[in-house]
Amino acid sequence: MRSEAGAGRAPAAVVCFSGARDHYQAAQALAEAGLLERLVTDFYFGPEGGRIRQGLARLFPRLLARRNPAVPSRRVLTTAATLADSLLLKTALATRSRQIRLDRRLGRLARDEAWKSRSPLFSYSYYAAEAFAPGRRRPARRFLFQLHPHPRSVRQVLKEEMLRAPAFALSLRAEHEIGAPEEHFTALCDESRLANGWVVASTYTARTLIENGVPGERIHVVPYGVDATRFPARDQAPRNSQPFRIIWVGSMVQRKGLSYFLEAVRGLPQENLEVLVCGNHAVEERAIESYGIPTLRVLRGLPTGELARLLRASDLFVLPSLAEGFGHVILEAMSSGVPVVTTPSTCAPDVLVDGVHGFVVPIRDSAALANRMAWGREHRQALYRMGAAAAGQARTFTWQRFRSGIVKAYLEMIEAAPLSGPALSGS
Repeated sequence: MRSEAGAGRAPAAVVCFSGARDHYQAAQALAEAGLLERLVTDFYFGPEGGRIRQGLARLFPRLLARRNPAVPSRRVLTTAATLADSLLLKTALATRSRQIRLDRRLGRLARDEAWKSRSPLFSYSYYAAEAFAPGRRRPARRFLFQLHPHPRSVRQVLKEEMLRAPAFALSLRAEHEIGAPEEHFTALCDESRLANGWVVASTYTARTLIENGVPGERIHVVPYGVDATRFPARDQAPRNSQPFRIIWVGSMVQRKGLSYFLEAVRGLPQENLEVLVCGNHAVEERAIESYGIPTLRVLRGLPTGELARLLRASDLFVLPSLAEGFGHVILEAMSSGVPVVTTPSTCAPDVLVDGVHGFVVPIRDSAALANRMAWGREHRQALYRMGAAAAGQARTFTWQRFRSGIVKAYLEMIEAAPLSGPALSGS
């Protein structure tokens, strides 16, 4: 079956990713526009699921998130093999090799489906290496959603960190760009070369693709949205008698600039200060403890509601990432009315104005981080007004805006992509 629908009767796409990626917003965007042929994924818990799916949901409650009312089950393709791998990845049997196997399996499944329906294939990174590979059943139109910065650019940054911050080698070695088998790493690097249409969520990610040979004029930057109802803005300024609260939200790893954050915080006067480090993966918890910061608390595994409450009760959000595909928590902090301190290697250049909604500092610059934290502490009311501006700015980045951007990018890629032949030299 080949579906011809949507604006200008553009061909409908086969979309490929695992999990509930971005709440299925890309698939929803194309479905609403009549441009979704099929979503190929590992597991989808449609509203019309039967007893077996209901039983799985009781065993694995997080599977209930695997649905979107705008994406009907009849448009979703899964298999027993992808479901089995997906479930095993949520147990003690999870391994990197199992994840790679699932990614490849989904890529092959999406490739075959796109070939059968003569559809463009819109694959997220990690699955595209298999989906776009030269050979039989290769779709003519191959569109890549590059989730993270180009692996080769990220590896260079992380290798530099191995030398600069050896005390944080534990988390650096665990990063996919460092720890993945070399054959798999090479395949991931090739994904952008094999595509003939490109979508990213940030200009930083776009820049790393350009560094690796993708024509910049053909990259579509579509920033993510934020659900302001889940992250409502604070409605009153903190009292000066309360401790000045700095909050970090994210994995406790060096890729997020952890050592530079800790160095900056350690240099601040500790009186009337509170520092919260919130995340699910405390990979470098011992390294954090080694800094001996008396005002710092590590909070793990917080539910979204509690995290949103802590954000609203904070003065400043800090995340000095070294290489971030977007950094969605930056928008969530802004939506909560909290100004942010972050780096250009995130979504910051796309979603905020330096000095208006927060501050953008260079990567690896503890002194700049400390300077902005100290300024905020000395100008607490001005910082609160900056947070109010950030909340207003965040509300312009809706998921509806993201979906409209996805449809626009898809239609433009259809116009630009050839019906046959490679997009880049050597692909």
